[in-house]
Amino acid sequence: MQSKVSNDKGKVIPPANIMQESLEHSLHDKLGQEIAAEILEQNHYADQVAEAVRQVKQCCLDSQTV
Repeated sequence: MQSKVSNDKGKVIPPANIMQESLEHSLHDKLGQEIAAEILEQNHYADQVAEAVRQVKQCCLDSQTV
């Protein structure tokens, strides 16, 4: 018993089903991020945000000069 305790590095390997769930969750998250980035790029998200910001700024400038 003493030799087993002294060799213990404190690492615990989770059960296979937990490891599988973790892998699936990581895969889902990674693929979701990649697909979302592709959709945003295809729909010119950054350009749309920049245009919306420009319009709000212009509206604010216009309201200050009135």
